[in-house]
Amino acid sequence: MNPFEILFRMTIHHSYYPERKCPVISIEPDPATRRLFHNYQYIFKRLDTHEWALVGEKDENKKAMTSPPVRFQLTVTDPHFLYYTCSLLPEITSESGLHFDVLTHSYKQQEIECKDLLSRIEEEASLPLTCFLSYTTPQRYWEYLLIPRTGTTENRSLLLSDTENTIPFSPSERIEWNGTPIYRIRTLYPVDLHALYSTTIQLYEHKTFGSQSRETVKKLLCKNVTPPPPTQLTGETKDTIQQIIYF
Repeated sequence: MNPFEILFRMTIHHSYYPERKCPVISIEPDPATRRLFHNYQYIFKRLDTHEWALVGEKDENKKAMTSPPVRFQLTVTDPHFLYYTCSLLPEITSESGLHFDVLTHSYKQQEIECKDLLSRIEEEASLPLTCFLSYTTPQRYWEYLLIPRTGTTENRSLLLSDTENTIPFSPSERIEWNGTPIYRIRTLYPVDLHALYSTTIQLYEHKTFGSQSRETVKKLLCKNVTPPPPTQLTGETKDTIQQIIYF
């Protein structure tokens, strides 16, 4: 038998990140658990940006050893984590039937406990045991403030569209912002927050020519408009994020 088989695997998923691989949470055993793993000659190591494993040799003699609870500390490394996360408390699931309790949680750290991990490792014929910690992202309205570089006050017909036709936008409206006439466009519905989007946002203007035929042309003003960052919350309801675009 390979003496370095994976006995237990922990995976963190977050719907905000590509492929749901969450790179901004680290996992470490607490000091007592680390000493316990050392006694068992187990190593807890990071396998990927979102995945950790307990590695060692399964030994039938270890069944006679005591199996106290093991605890893991989850540390959030991104100070903006709460802006794109519904709750600090993850949904914890296990295909192996392991049960985890959340002991403490704060803005930067959570502590979870499993009472029977070590005994289950020695009892199970099929390894590794698994645990999945899942976080979800909220939805937000997008609001764009569009500011002409020329400073013109003429009324213009602007529109935003995405290349995949998945995000519907409102018509542009002319408003006063800090004493300056600008334009505002919002999404018609709240949008799931993501670190990367599969679609591209583009800014167009409808221009009309000719006094008789009144021909309308759709002119591209910006071919790649940046989505609003999740940190730019605006309004009393905190359900809208904002982006300022100069064109």
